[in-house]
Amino acid sequence: MIFTFDSPETMVTASTGAVLAHTYRGRMVGDPRPVNLEMGFERSVREMDVERPIQIGQFALHNVVVRTRDTGSTRGIPDDDHDPNEIVVTGNRKKTATHGIVIGTENLADGSSLTYDKAAMTIRPSCARVRPQRARIDGTAR
Repeated sequence: MIFTFDSPETMVTASTGAVLAHTYRGRMVGDPRPVNLEMGFERSVREMDVERPIQIGQFALHNVVVRTRDTGSTRGIPDDDHDPNEIVVTGNRKKTATHGIVIGTENLADGSSLTYDKAAMTIRPSCARVRPQRARIDGTAR
């Protein structure tokens, strides 16, 4: 888990997105779009809608984008916009899943502090309030 002050969005790898989608009943929504990463890299992401906020310690993640191409597979994430004519080529080699979460400023906004305990190798957030659900563009609660 990484905290970033360079982006408002919380981004996860495709492998992590698949695990979170299974646990929190997530599904891909919207079209792929590019996101600029550190060192000038650009990657494709899609938003993942979840039934309930993703709980990581005291953090309740409300908006998550999933990297779609380079770090695992999003095939396990339900997707109403999936193109049935799309051809996916896969290899025989099994790779170890790459899991990662980059928590952006939008999800850090509810916290009042982050305490790092170097000896215990832990990060302890202190969150002051619970964020109300946001409304989606179509008017439904998120």
